[in-house]
Amino acid sequence: MVVMTELRELAAKDLAAALAAANGKPVARARCQALAWVARYGPQDRVAEIARTALAAAQEADDPYHSLSASAWPLRALIERGHAQAADAAVGPLLVQSELVQPMASRSEGLFLVFQAIVAGEGSLWRTVLEVLIAASTPPRYWRQGRNIRDAVLIVAGRDAALASHTAARLEDAKLRGRLQRKLAAGVSAEPRTFFW
Repeated sequence: MVVMTELRELAAKDLAAALAAANGKPVARARCQALAWVARYGPQDRVAEIARTALAAAQEADDPYHSLSASAWPLRALIERGHAQAADAAVGPLLVQSELVQPMASRSEGLFLVFQAIVAGEGSLWRTVLEVLIAASTPPRYWRQGRNIRDAVLIVAGRDAALASHTAARLEDAKLRGRLQRKLAAGVSAEPRTFFW
């Protein structure tokens, strides 16, 4: 079975073989991620098309969480290859779909992945995803929800310190708010995850 780093090399040399290998993955979310790797490293004129195919594969997953979370990979591929408008167009339906994800901790996880995928771009749509993420994580009943809000605000701090400060100040959870405000006051920020290497 072809691993992702092999897909990177294959996408640059033999697109047909790369697509065949990615489409051969039987699990929908793995197929989505593999196609996203092909979109990220394949020919520029095929990026949007392959990313759309990846997003469609994500929708075949047997669980709404898997569909939502896997979609982060083609979104980031679009962002990294300069197709921010196509990424923005895909986000709206994903936010609607996120309402199907249960429990709330899983919804928060999926939205955090989507947030990290698009925050790397120049657009402002990530602000909308941030708001939906905060709503899905408030109040933080599971540790992952609190972590996701914390990390998202710290990622924002590296891009817009004023927005990060404002977002932290309006959090309902006093402990989380206090911890975040101390980190922000100390100049702490974070970067989104790496989706491709």
